[in-house]
Amino acid sequence: MICYVSSAMTDVSSKRCLQGRPFGGVAVFVKDKYASNVKLVKSAAGCIILQLDQTILINVYYPCSSVSGCDSELVDCLSCIVNDVMDTQYSNIVFGGDINIDFSNTPTRHLSRIL
Repeated sequence: MICYVSSAMTDVSSKRCLQGRPFGGVAVFVKDKYASNVKLVKSAAGCIILQLDQTILINVYYPCSSVSGCDSELVDCLSCIVNDVMDTQYSNIVFGGDINIDFSNTPTRHLSRIL
């Protein structure tokens, strides 16, 4: 088994001992039989993008839901993902993770069209 991991806490954990609950990490485990067909497209804080043959796999952790301006940050995050996969040849996209957005709130209602 191969594990791809990304954490928003990399800078913090490299400077001091952690206290409290960690945040902002994502991981994708790939069985050995698929490992030779998987390509890492992007690994960033809170996001891993892999390609398995003609399928793009995106795992995202986005903690913001009640902070002011979080909807524009989410749009920025999604824009980066689009840019990262734009030059990749694929037939399918599997997008998952923990986005923490409430589409019933007025400020974020327009984001439901993007996702």
